[in-house]
Amino acid sequence: MIAKAFIGQGHPLYKVLPLCGLSKSTYYYLPFCGKRGRKVSTSTLSKEGIRYSNEYVLARIEWLLNQEFVDYGYEKVTGWLNNSEGLVINGKKVYRLMKEARLLNSRIRRNRRGKRIAKDLLQNPPALRVHADRHQVHLHSWSAPQCAADNGTGCLQPWRSGLQARMEHHQAPGH
Repeated sequence: MIAKAFIGQGHPLYKVLPLCGLSKSTYYYLPFCGKRGRKVSTSTLSKEGIRYSNEYVLARIEWLLNQEFVDYGYEKVTGWLNNSEGLVINGKKVYRLMKEARLLNSRIRRNRRGKRIAKDLLQNPPALRVHADRHQVHLHSWSAPQCAADNGTGCLQPWRSGLQARMEHHQAPGH
């Protein structure tokens, strides 16, 4: 304020600013009012070049989301608008329109800790040894065994093949 008053009286700028302790950039600074960046568009073009308002696009989005068994996020809605409706629209614009209309789904928060606990519990699972008549099958994991007695079902069924079987749990060699 003082610098402007002295400069307004005709004193030179290069003498007034050092006396007031201001730099030129601070003196000429203009505060920005409003949002930064490009202004928000109010319409969307179709592939044929027809211009549609944002209200029309939002009405189409609401129509889609009101269909039975449709629970789309903004990415699937963007694909639907581009492919089925023939609009040329960016996902960021669809996200903004859906956010303003409160049509976005709540974020799914996944707890990944449970998977880590299960890995820790089964670091060295015991091997499974199956004795069936004269054949011995040694399994190093708990996955479904593949042998002659499973009949393509993925499960050992000795009673179907007439074999007598007994199972033993023991620690796998080298563990």
